[in-house]
Amino acid sequence: MRICVLLSALLVPSVASAVEVGQSKNIGVGLVLGEPSGITGKFYLSRQHALDATLGTGTYDQGRDSALWFSLVYLWHPSVLHQDPAFDLGWHVGVGGFVVDHDVADNAAVGARVPIGLDFTLNEVPLQFFLDVSADVEILPDPVEDIWLGAGLGGRYFF
Repeated sequence: MRICVLLSALLVPSVASAVEVGQSKNIGVGLVLGEPSGITGKFYLSRQHALDATLGTGTYDQGRDSALWFSLVYLWHPSVLHQDPAFDLGWHVGVGGFVVDHDVADNAAVGARVPIGLDFTLNEVPLQFFLDVSADVEILPDPVEDIWLGAGLGGRYFF
């Protein structure tokens, strides 16, 4: 039943503009594929400032270690690169943290995450697609022992 309600909410067209995403429609939920892959959410604090959260899984330690991943990142959206009647193309940069629970090593790691990316926001429906690349640096338990390059491609529906 919940899946039917979610699918109908996604499939029913609603009029929205890119200006609404980030203002009146400031909460987005969706999926991200990459490192890590999982559920993503974005909460706009204002038009240029947002919080981004991801809960998912990834492979680390050169692919030998699978992990449960949670991150929370502050994003700054300094400008729009291109505006069109159909979409806006903006970019963002951020800083935040992550917690990784390694399955193989049976321990957790905490670190810093610094992403940069693009936001492709549709004007007719409250959808935003994004591409991120990030540097992820482990701080605990072994400071700067592990540095990963993460990347993700995803989308969010905004309410």
